[in-house]
Amino acid sequence: MKRATILCVIGNNEKLAFLYEKYRDESPREFRKWLIFKGASLQLPLEPDSVALKNAKEYVERHGGHVDLFSMAEYTKKELEEIPFFYLDHLRDPLELEGGSSEYYGTQYEITCPRCHFRTNLCSDILVDRKYLRRYKNLDIGVLYPDVFVSERLKTLIEENGLTGVSFDHRVLDYKQREMEPFYALTVSNVLPPVSSSTWFGSQIDFPCGHNKTYLRSDLQYEREKLQGALDFNLTCEYVNNGRHQVLVVSKEVRDLFKEFKIREHFTPVALL
Repeated sequence: MKRATILCVIGNNEKLAFLYEKYRDESPREFRKWLIFKGASLQLPLEPDSVALKNAKEYVERHGGHVDLFSMAEYTKKELEEIPFFYLDHLRDPLELEGGSSEYYGTQYEITCPRCHFRTNLCSDILVDRKYLRRYKNLDIGVLYPDVFVSERLKTLIEENGLTGVSFDHRVLDYKQREMEPFYALTVSNVLPPVSSSTWFGSQIDFPCGHNKTYLRSDLQYEREKLQGALDFNLTCEYVNNGRHQVLVVSKEVRDLFKEFKIREHFTPVALL
């Protein structure tokens, strides 16, 4: 496994072009896909704690710019086959372009905040306008924040293979009670201990109601012993990113099942320390 720090900057085209030309050859080969320069936007992967990273960051700040840093890890194919846990990110969100949430259609939660719209602990079926799910053909898994849902096909595969830590207590239904393709919400019972302090988070945004929003800036990292009791489906105890959701952490067996049945989703390895 190799790791790089991604320096992200939005700003003056000329100064970003200077950084790109000066440091692009120092970008580690495994991370070249993250080397992106588009006018006023730069992503520059560099070796962690390197002189190049220090100097590039100082250059941006000296010229009044703001730097965001992300930590990324790359694994060989052999290493990936030995990773015991992954987390699912970049799941398709039928309401992403809508800019709304299932709560708007009547979905009920045990905890919900009328001021910042934080919600957790689903306690009803998920209600949504069916047209948003009809846009996706062969959708097996997706997210209606903060909830993950699956198709009937994937539900059956999970049950037939005896995967642990998940049940299907609620369905996804049309809010006008019209017929639609069957989908089921994942109810995940096992919540993991806190991530390692080596996991990167961005600055926390606090709301007047007392809730907050924190962005994940690296992969999930855990001390190995913290995952000894983990099941096939688990949730982080942390709530992260715009959806303020618990991240879905799954076992290698879940990833292998998806691969066998050609369910193409992005699995990011969990780093064990």
